Amino acid sequence: MYSYCKSLAFTLLELIFTIVIISILVMIALPHYHEFRENQERAQILSTVRQAISQAKANAVSYRSPVIICASQDLKSCTNSQWHKGFIIFLDQNHNQEFDPHEKLIQATSTDYQYGDFSWKGGVTSKNTITFQPDSGLPRGSMGHFKYCAHSNKSNLIVRLSMMGQTRLEEAKTCE
Repeated sequence: MYSYCKSLAFTLLELIFTIVIISILVMIALPHYHEFRENQERAQILSTVRQAISQAKANAVSYRSPVIICASQDLKSCTNSQWHKGFIIFLDQNHNQEFDPHEKLIQATSTDYQYGDFSWKGGVTSKNTITFQPDSGLPRGSMGHFKYCAHSNKSNLIVRLSMMGQTRLEEAKTCE
């Protein structure tokens, strides 16, 4: 009358064994995951910098107005040294190297790097901003370099900006 029905469930021993195996796998994979994310963040920097410089050069010539790249914490105004939070690109029509409400915002980029610090070290004329000239799109007087210092201190890099607006990638042995 009653048919025999086998229960389809896990025993307590099988459940504990599965949890132990998953825990071991997570403990092995977690350090490699952070290393993977750090490498991804580092690889993203060069393309982000090159894209921003290309955008600024093109807009300086197109609009025949100086174009500024500056650090920005809130993506609405320039700050002196918050490059690791983000940066903005804008037309500087009144030549004051500050983003004013009437000026055109070209791009706002949030960087928010988690595995390292990102900074700009500029030339004598503009230490905190990069200015692209309207006649040529070149960053005359704004040569310098971006520096990414990884918290692990094993994958530091420098992206140099030449007076012709070209970028060059270098490995940084130390971050000072």
